[in-house]
Amino acid sequence: MNSTDFQPGLYQIKGDSDSIVEACELEGGASNRRYFRVRSNTQSWVVMVLADEPLRSEEAVSGPIVTELPFISMQRFLMDGGVPVPRIHLFDKNAGHLWLDDLGDVVLGDQLLVAGSTERVERYCEAVDLLVNFQNATEGPRETPICYQRRFEQSLLQWELDHYIEWRVETQLVRALSAAEKERVSTLFEGLVSRLLNVPQILCHRDFQSRNLMVRPDNSLTLIDFQDALMGPYCYDLVALTRDSYVQLNFDEVSQIVDYYLQLRPDLEDTAFRQAFHWQTIQRKLKDAGRFVYIERVKHDPSFLQYIRPSLSYVRDALTQCPDLEPLSEMLANLDPEAFA
Repeated sequence: MNSTDFQPGLYQIKGDSDSIVEACELEGGASNRRYFRVRSNTQSWVVMVLADEPLRSEEAVSGPIVTELPFISMQRFLMDGGVPVPRIHLFDKNAGHLWLDDLGDVVLGDQLLVAGSTERVERYCEAVDLLVNFQNATEGPRETPICYQRRFEQSLLQWELDHYIEWRVETQLVRALSAAEKERVSTLFEGLVSRLLNVPQILCHRDFQSRNLMVRPDNSLTLIDFQDALMGPYCYDLVALTRDSYVQLNFDEVSQIVDYYLQLRPDLEDTAFRQAFHWQTIQRKLKDAGRFVYIERVKHDPSFLQYIRPSLSYVRDALTQCPDLEPLSEMLANLDPEAFA
């Protein structure tokens, strides 16, 4: 089978009359990549079919131009560090196919949606174990993968906030900003970004959330979708995990999970970390709300629109913990009264 484009169906492996494989397409989320499960009589793989420009990230990024697929360099880096990630069995560069471990169909989010509060917190704590494993494994680079040359610099954090204005406010709400409002938005967002730039920086997965944690048959977790890793605020991945748009946690549940994380990271100062956690929640979830509209308008996938309200509810909750950000809260209430008034 050497087609450059998979299609569902049965295929015969060239030169082997006894080897028949079956390919079926899997859901790929919001990615431009396509995924197929390929089964033979004895084995099963997941084949990632790369987009037309595979070296180009679907997220805004900083840093130098890449010469190797970030997924491959990060997979090698994380596996060497003992982080559970899928193995790469074959990379067909000409066809743009990556043959990976078949990890099954269950993501952590599936389990969390049907779990009671106690079980949900326990599973999240297992995800925190994996997050700390990821952070410890990447604390001192053993090589120089592209992730260490990319970072959430001022322009990238600002771009993500502007994503909210462009797609949520101007596009979905059809709210045209005056020149004075644009200047006010820019000033307040710059203030938030400045705070985040002043917190400690570590390597961030960038999307460490329940749909990117695969559940193996033994109930252990495996990390996927790590190709966009970069340097950023030390609270970023914990925010992505506990302020997940797809699984809503109450205040007490989030507090328990943050407490557990800080127990595993006694090197971090409690009050400063929690403060940064709220700042990062505001920035990340505003970006997510804009991104969900972008996915609907540009990729023609409306399935993520349902997650805008929970995303913005996280922003509202975080703002209540930051009384010094009252001007930002007032601005959002004016621009987006449906979510913040």
